[in-house]
Amino acid sequence: MKPELLDILKLRPITKRIPQQLLFSIVKLMVSCLLPISLAIGRIPKFGRKLRYAIPVCNYEGIFHLSKSQLREWDVLDTFDMFVPMYDQPQTLSTLRAWFEETDMENTEVFRRGSYVGRRMKGGK
Repeated sequence: MKPELLDILKLRPITKRIPQQLLFSIVKLMVSCLLPISLAIGRIPKFGRKLRYAIPVCNYEGIFHLSKSQLREWDVLDTFDMFVPMYDQPQTLSTLRAWFEETDMENTEVFRRGSYVGRRMKGGK
């Protein structure tokens, strides 16, 4: 599990009780303050792209081909989405794989492409 997700899971019991308008304002402020730190860390050779996940804001630099303002907007919206869910239950990649293995299907594919993706074909019975 990414450090960013661990930080968010610790904060979510608090953030889900904050009125959404107020939380959105807080997230915009957080992104304004923390995104530059995440960007700087992300540029450190070798380890930066992994270390930037320790900062609890989304950072899509170098992932999507969007303008700077579009990236900033996505960073705010996705960070807000991570803090606000009432019933979200994030799972690990190994848990997702285990669920797929328990089914009567073949050709399992479980991977990360932004979020976790799982595919499997039904067996030929």
